[in-house]
Amino acid sequence: MGSIDELKRIIINEPEKLIVGSERTLKYLRLGKIKKVFVANNAPEALLEDIEYYAKLSDTEVSKLSINNEELGAVLGKPYNVAVVSLIK
Repeated sequence: MGSIDELKRIIINEPEKLIVGSERTLKYLRLGKIKKVFVANNAPEALLEDIEYYAKLSDTEVSKLSINNEELGAVLGKPYNVAVVSLIK
């Protein structure tokens, strides 16, 4: 499982480099512009497969978090659930 502490550090130090959401993450993965992807532990399996596929093609690390999408949204300060958040290179 991935480190929520690492994500919190990124939120504090580099919030402008975060992309929230699966669609934008997949778009940037296809372009090779993502450094790391954080995925909630209850993200849909099909979504996780797509992210892992494109991450492998672009040599990007995928971190599966120990928290669910509701908690991930709260960590990010969003009033909605978030299944995927990624860090731009």
